[in-house]
Amino acid sequence: MTIKKKFLLTVLVIFTTVGVVGWMTGVGIKAKQREQVTRSLETIANVEVARITDRLAAMSHATAGTSAGGTLATEVAATVGLESNERKDRVEMLLAQLIGDLGGMRAGYVLASDGATVLADTSDLGSDWLPRRMQDSEVATAVEFIRRGAPHASGPAFRVTPDDERFVHVMPLTAEGSTVGYLVAECDMAPIRQLVSEYTTLGQTSEAHLVQRTEKGAQVITDLRFKDDSRFDTIVPAANERAPAIIAITEPGRTLDGLTDYRNKRVVASLHRVPGTQWSLVIKVDESEAYGSLARALKIGLIGFSIAGTLSLLLILISFGSLIRRIRKMSESATAIKSGQFEARVGDRSKDELGALARAFDDMTDTLVADMNRRREVEQELEHSAGHDLLTGLPNRQTFQKELKRALLQETTRGTVAVFFCDLDDFKTVNDDLGHSAGDSLLRDVAQRLNQAVGPQHILARFGGDEFVVVARGLSSGEEAFSLAERMRESLANPISLVGRDVFVTTSVGVAISRSGSTAETLVRDADAAMYQAKDVGRHRVVLYNESIGARANNRLSETTELRRAIAHGGLTTAAQPIVDLDTGAVYAYEVLVRWSHGGKEVDPSEFVTRATELDLAGALDRWVLDEACRSMRRLQGTTLAEHGWLHVNVTGTSLVDVTFADDVLRVLAAHHLPPSALCFEIVEDRLSGANQDALETLARLRLHGVRVAIDDFGTGHSSLARLRDLPADTVKIDQAFIRDLDTDRASRAITSAIISLARELGLEVVAEGIEARSQQATLLQIGCRLGQGYLLGPPRAVADVVATALVH
Repeated sequence: MTIKKKFLLTVLVIFTTVGVVGWMTGVGIKAKQREQVTRSLETIANVEVARITDRLAAMSHATAGTSAGGTLATEVAATVGLESNERKDRVEMLLAQLIGDLGGMRAGYVLASDGATVLADTSDLGSDWLPRRMQDSEVATAVEFIRRGAPHASGPAFRVTPDDERFVHVMPLTAEGSTVGYLVAECDMAPIRQLVSEYTTLGQTSEAHLVQRTEKGAQVITDLRFKDDSRFDTIVPAANERAPAIIAITEPGRTLDGLTDYRNKRVVASLHRVPGTQWSLVIKVDESEAYGSLARALKIGLIGFSIAGTLSLLLILISFGSLIRRIRKMSESATAIKSGQFEARVGDRSKDELGALARAFDDMTDTLVADMNRRREVEQELEHSAGHDLLTGLPNRQTFQKELKRALLQETTRGTVAVFFCDLDDFKTVNDDLGHSAGDSLLRDVAQRLNQAVGPQHILARFGGDEFVVVARGLSSGEEAFSLAERMRESLANPISLVGRDVFVTTSVGVAISRSGSTAETLVRDADAAMYQAKDVGRHRVVLYNESIGARANNRLSETTELRRAIAHGGLTTAAQPIVDLDTGAVYAYEVLVRWSHGGKEVDPSEFVTRATELDLAGALDRWVLDEACRSMRRLQGTTLAEHGWLHVNVTGTSLVDVTFADDVLRVLAAHHLPPSALCFEIVEDRLSGANQDALETLARLRLHGVRVAIDDFGTGHSSLARLRDLPADTVKIDQAFIRDLDTDRASRAITSAIISLARELGLEVVAEGIEARSQQATLLQIGCRLGQGYLLGPPRAVADVVATALVH
């Protein structure tokens, strides 16, 4: 099918659809209009019924009024059992007053609750109305109402004859909550007529009237608005089934349209029964007025739609040729773009919808091209991220390996290749003391400085953690490699500012130069071994790899494996060294020390503790030593040792920042039946003075339970004496460097004396470490130090021997 046929078919479908929708919309609007008219009629009818009921109720309520002689109800109740003449005398006065006070009443009967007559004739009462005697049929009808059951609260009301202006109203007389009789009153119809005529109108043709059932049909008992004689009453024949008056007396409580009134006009009417009466209320309005505005609007809309549709169709047909050309242009552009010619554009700048579509098409093409370019950029970024470290932006381990392999392949034509392995010294301390955010900031700063030192001709990468590696290409000699390593080391000479503090960072650099048969793996391994050699000989150094370093690296790997196994499987031992009273020689406490033998010789504790820290095993080592010390030394509890802190155990900074460490300590003490007050943790001064918030919270919790804290090696760190007041400690252990020169160096003696005096003023215990001569012991006693530790007083011994000896004595 051609575009033209599709277009015409589409127009036909659209117009048909719009027509159907318009017709359905009109039907819906008409239904809404009918609902609105019905609701308005019912609302007015309910209001008018209520007004008539209220009027009748007001007349009934008036019978309860009082006067000098009491109420009509009380008088009727009082006449029970009296002769009729006596009743008349007692009731007549009140009834006369009531008829005079109550407008609209002409005459009446007073009946007892059983329908018996109390006062039968009021024709001589009342001054404003023509006296008349009620007909017997009217009284009989009222008595029938009474005997069928209690009348409505407002009393039944009914019109007896259509040729006069009155109705009969039966009103209950109530005394002390009980109905004692009834007033059958002849009332004026004019007030009711007035009420009905005052209703709120819906329009020019709206009308309201009351109807009452008769033998012939429905009697209209109020004025008819559209009759020439407003006083004319009419009876609508029962055969007229679509008359509002007939439906009102047969099926009240409905609102209907399509009815025919007394003028033979179609009307919408709301039909309701007036409670307590024989009347029904009709509220009606002509359909032509109720729905006329809607019909006119629909007609005008249909005409307008037809005219507009015809004009639109003509305009569409006229511009059809132009539209086809513009659509063909868009099709050609789409085909070109599909074939990969992304520069193709429609170029239609018209301001109509098709022009907007063409511009949208061009914009979509521009967006597509931009998205493709952005996708390429994202792919490049992802490729870059996959090969670079997110923290520093440097190439990562994977990229480093690729570059190293590429450099080795090009080595024969571009010179010697070297690998530099840099590891920051004591980086873990920065993380423990200042937090990981500060550590990340430090790594970024270090990466920037090393990158500047290396230069663009070589590649710097982050290998992981605090390790950086360099691939250097085109080196002519080992001296050139060593010079480059020195530049890297010296680039960190200036301090780095972290969280308001200047931090000095050093690095140990290992260098491996390629040889015949070198691979990427062997070069990295050799540079790593040289870096560890640099740390072993003092840190902050550059070491070139050689064969002896390789042998030591193999031995170091073996030691590392054995250390892990020793910590995990109990391959360590403990020793204990006494802390004694310098005056009496009595043992005050014991410090438990960890020992490790490897390859038949004992390894320096500072070496393997440092190694454990580097391997992230320090926390496990601390827990093992604590458990072993408590298990072995608990037998000494209750001896002559001091009451508080007699068991000293060293702890590293790694354990202090572990949030579970405090719980573990308390659990170990409880398992070995030792009170927390028996334990004293020894922490080196640097770790305690620079402790972060986690470490301080751990110490605070342990001290709250009674665990004591001693500052180990005091005087060698960066703390001043003034900080003793702020440190969370109970004991100060003066470093042996001051004790060694105590007798020969006045400065050492002065510092030691100051520490002792200040600690004593602050309520801290003081222990002098490294006492090896009697003269040192004497001097310490002289300047006020009570406790000491050293080989003179007792060297470290196996814990089993110490316990056995202590128990004997």
